[in-house]
Amino acid sequence: MVAAASPIAAENIGSEKEISPETPTYSNSVLLASSGGKTALSSRLSERGGIFVADRSNGTQAKIEEGHVQDVEKKNSTHIAYISRNLTGEGIRSMFRIRDMETEKTVSETNISREVNDIEKYGAQFRFANSSGIYTVANQTEPVSSTDIDEEAEVRDLEFFDNTSILATSGPDQIIVRDRNSSTRFNVSRPEDIQIIGLRPLNILIVHESRVVEYKSLGKGLEEVWSYSGLDNGRAVNRLSDNTTIIAERNSVFAVNSSGEEIWKKQFFSASDIEGSSKKAYSLEGHSSGVEVDSYWSPGKETPERRWPGFLEGLFEADFSSILG
Repeated sequence: MVAAASPIAAENIGSEKEISPETPTYSNSVLLASSGGKTALSSRLSERGGIFVADRSNGTQAKIEEGHVQDVEKKNSTHIAYISRNLTGEGIRSMFRIRDMETEKTVSETNISREVNDIEKYGAQFRFANSSGIYTVANQTEPVSSTDIDEEAEVRDLEFFDNTSILATSGPDQIIVRDRNSSTRFNVSRPEDIQIIGLRPLNILIVHESRVVEYKSLGKGLEEVWSYSGLDNGRAVNRLSDNTTIIAERNSVFAVNSSGEEIWKKQFFSASDIEGSSKKAYSLEGHSSGVEVDSYWSPGKETPERRWPGFLEGLFEADFSSILG
């Protein structure tokens, strides 16, 4: 997900004061992306953004990559994929890179012909979205599906869930849930980052400007089941499998437990994404009642007791016609 570049002084970008001399263990960490930003006096991209590995238990950070990073994904147990923006003679361009965490080297990179805010792993592919459709990094000319959003709209975040895509957009501010046959729109205020948490009904974690909210689809709208308030320009969110929620705001990143109590807090500037060590997370509402809901499916994964033919067919049994766009 993605936060816009911040018009703040370049010397404020990054969090090098918090860097540990030893990089936290990759398997027991979260990845933090910093988009850098524009200087106060020019439109040049800062060199101080990048990717940081942070210990999930205390937030200790180590910078592993420089750049104006918009989004980061864990490709597998040894590789990460990320989108960075580069200043060229033709303007700002996006670059998709895959990095080997063991050798600490870039193993592949692909130019993207437009500015991209977010990438998402879908099976063996990486995909991104804009107002004209959802594309693969390998084929940027033919969309794999449409997004059905206004040309002026901006895709802030993209998530996949089985055969369903979920978009967070601005202009208008919406969450759009789409499968092969239908589209459902929820009007929400400034969704910056999203994470799918639960199934049947859909539970989704959203960071807004001033708070983080876990919503559950219920009847003809969304019901809040958990929230954390008081953010200063919320940027990104990721709930871990132990129910710790990592949140990034304007100048910091911090962790809270299910009761909203702060576990740790570190300085961090221009956050653009948080990537946990696993896609597995739980609804705090469901977990508190002893019901654990596996939240993430990769295409082709078979778990018969929790799988059904069509995500929206089972999810939206109630009439959602009043909120369809």
